[in-house]
Amino acid sequence: MTEDFLSAPPESPLVISERSVTVLKQPVWIWSVPVYFYLGSTAGTAAALAFAAQTADAYRFRNVISKARGISAGSLLLGSVLLIHDLGRPSRFLNMLRVFKLSSPMSVGSWLLATTTPLVMLAAAFSNTSSRVLHRIGSLSGAGSGVLGLPLAGYTGVLLGTTAVPVWKSSRTLLPPLFLSSGAASAAELIQISSLNISELKALARLGVFFRSAELITMLLLSRKLRKNRGSSGPLRSGASGKLWKAAVGLALGGLWFHSWKPTSRRMRILKVVTGIVGGLSLRFALLEAGKESARNPGEFESQGKS
Repeated sequence: MTEDFLSAPPESPLVISERSVTVLKQPVWIWSVPVYFYLGSTAGTAAALAFAAQTADAYRFRNVISKARGISAGSLLLGSVLLIHDLGRPSRFLNMLRVFKLSSPMSVGSWLLATTTPLVMLAAAFSNTSSRVLHRIGSLSGAGSGVLGLPLAGYTGVLLGTTAVPVWKSSRTLLPPLFLSSGAASAAELIQISSLNISELKALARLGVFFRSAELITMLLLSRKLRKNRGSSGPLRSGASGKLWKAAVGLALGGLWFHSWKPTSRRMRILKVVTGIVGGLSLRFALLEAGKESARNPGEFESQGKS
């Protein structure tokens, strides 16, 4: 390769450009990472929804608060297991907590996960306790986890956008709101599975429509933004990533259609949850596969840095 580079005539800068952009390492993440991304965004937004309900009317929305905290705790536990599975051993996660670097999304995300998880556990454990002291601890923990929940839900989008992978870098401004809206929609729909009163169901249904619409709009904006770069939307239009992306868009539309039914219909609520989970996972797997494809062929995405 050195000989070819040296033999390139000076009037052929494109040869040098092509060789410089092809040095890109493909993402090595396995299936557990996009699942962790989904669980993290769902957990973070569920904690934030619980805190919002607690602030609005803790007594009226007590069932929503309890269920949201339970969903957040369960998602964080499972997500932590998947993250450690990807890392290989727990000590690697602990090593990431040795320093705090604000400029590193990975460092910030590790600390958010390590801080939010115990707060969510305390909030979930003491949601329905009769002890005033323990209830107070649960409320304070719920407030803390609610504040930290939103950055926890969106940091993975920031993490992807700060890499050199063309598709992710091109959409860096849209990935955090996409993950936030997707996670919030799934959280609102998961809470509706529980036994709630009619006012709680209606409030969650409205939130579900809002966040699912925001997710769909952000997906369309992302596709449009990538199309402005030469070929950078290719992985989202063809191949496995393209099929997954189209499935995610279709399932988001299906979720909105299910929201048009009465919120008291348990069958519709279950369908909303299923489409939300499958759609959320399809979205993240599509982005992962698209990132791998764009890293394999970075020459096709050389204009992404100019967007």
